[in-house]
Amino acid sequence: MTCEASTAGNHAGTPEEVPSGMEREAELMEAITSIPLVSKAVCRPSRSVGAKGIDITVVATQHNLPANNKRQLQYTAIVPDIDHPQQVFVSPVPTELQTTTLNSLSPSGTRALLAKSHNDGVLLEFWAHNRLRKELLVPKTLHGPVINDGWFSRGATWNNDESIIVYVAELPQSEQTPKFGSSSSSSSSKAGSVSSDSNSSNGAAAAAAAAA
Repeated sequence: MTCEASTAGNHAGTPEEVPSGMEREAELMEAITSIPLVSKAVCRPSRSVGAKGIDITVVATQHNLPANNKRQLQYTAIVPDIDHPQQVFVSPVPTELQTTTLNSLSPSGTRALLAKSHNDGVLLEFWAHNRLRKELLVPKTLHGPVINDGWFSRGATWNNDESIIVYVAELPQSEQTPKFGSSSSSSSSKAGSVSSDSNSSNGAAAAAAAAA
């Protein structure tokens, strides 16, 4: 006895029917996601001697559909004379920043903090005057991944002289496997420059790093 699979309404070699309007919607989706979204802008006086203009640094994100992630872009705009703001010179091609969990530019625009995921914890990079000044690997025992979701935490905060940076990260995981019968209450965890509130249930800690 031979059994054959039957195909109802779909013969071999016949392409599947695509709903009308799908191509148009796909083009519209691609066009919308290609628009960069500005996340931060820093304005500072022009560094040129005798100039009375301003320099503007803009950090934006753009969706990368094939890779299912976001690109981080940096634009530079120069206004030579603040009395004539219509004269603006913008870099035609942005600079794509490295893939980071946190990219915080200092208020002066001369320093930056980059946080990257690492197998052993979080890698912090301190940049100043167009070069890498310091690298710091924060172990998992100090704190977990950096939080920069735009809702609970947005970027980092610099002090007045830009020597200390405060950011938010997850609490360190105290135990890999919970012990049976152990108390479920968590106590305050402090290690180095990490502080957390024991009454808080969000599982986050504020961390400070020295940039100098």
